[in-house]
Amino acid sequence: MRIAINARFLIQRLTGVQRYAREITRGIARLLGPENIKLIAPAGAAPEFVGLEVFHYGGFVRGHAWEQVVLPMAVRRNRTDLLFSPGNTGPILVSDQVVTVHDVGVFARPEGFNPNFVRWYQFLLPRLTQQVRRVVTISEFSKREIVKYLGISPDKITVIPNGVSERFTPMEQRAILAFKEARRLPERFILGLASRAPNKNFGGLLKAWQYLCERTELKDLWLVVAGGVSRTLQIDPANAGMQNLPWVYDLGYVSDEDLPALYNAADVFVFPSFYEGFGLPPLEAMACGTPVVVSSTASLPEVVGDAGVYVNPYDVEDIAQGIYRVLTDQELRRQLREKGLARAKLFTWERSAKETLRVFEEVFVRKEE
Repeated sequence: MRIAINARFLIQRLTGVQRYAREITRGIARLLGPENIKLIAPAGAAPEFVGLEVFHYGGFVRGHAWEQVVLPMAVRRNRTDLLFSPGNTGPILVSDQVVTVHDVGVFARPEGFNPNFVRWYQFLLPRLTQQVRRVVTISEFSKREIVKYLGISPDKITVIPNGVSERFTPMEQRAILAFKEARRLPERFILGLASRAPNKNFGGLLKAWQYLCERTELKDLWLVVAGGVSRTLQIDPANAGMQNLPWVYDLGYVSDEDLPALYNAADVFVFPSFYEGFGLPPLEAMACGTPVVVSSTASLPEVVGDAGVYVNPYDVEDIAQGIYRVLTDQELRRQLREKGLARAKLFTWERSAKETLRVFEEVFVRKEE
């Protein structure tokens, strides 16, 4: 069985979807061997990825035009048995394909995205998922949403949870202090990490912080926020009001290399998102031993289990009280740390890759029958 992988993710900025694509490709390469994989990418991608040669097609063609026009021709030319598209989209013209759809936020919460992006994805996703042989998604919540909005049979969807990289692990205190000093971070801080899209509820986090500042006596504590912006997203208007709040430090986009240290450095990680297909940041924070406060909605209970404090993302006071509980209850913090570390060990990219390969094998067998 020879697999082509839609490697458009190699020229995209690293966010949750791209991390999934990179990690799952790395795992599949270990299982199948490089001789059975063709990485097909637009021009501009690196010539090699995790020991795999990258095959470039399309010249200056990029984006969706590359995916819909150039990629199908490249797949036919390479005579592979199956195409794997790990990044939410794929070419409609390739039916021998497995696609990973991480969420359907463009249907459920379209206000969080650029209108042109919404129109294209609302056109593409129903047609693509009807055409391909199997859809992989990353949570039971996303599976229900895909069935609801895209109208495909649940039997066509396989749920395979994300993993967490081994890089995300507790660090020695000396290394944490050195990172804080290098990045000029405060000694104690709450961390909020996400893109600045409205569905991430950045505004709710800022209002909860304001509530804490006005009604509690927490001293020497800052709110550190991090995360980039994308032209596919609508920016939360709350972002503009951040400068009016005390003790807020905006890091902006944080490199993948710095993330483990940033999670380790935080007193608590807060993720009050309205809508998630999975929720990788809380899992990464848990793997680093950092207590988490998360929304009680969408996929997050599947990921966090009993290892976090849950809050109503629509209730600012509830978010603030959840944060306050973790900051002031030492025994609760200890329990959350232990439970979080244990919970995070259940999610590995090796397991995700093995289950994804099993899907490929099932599709290949049925195709050959």
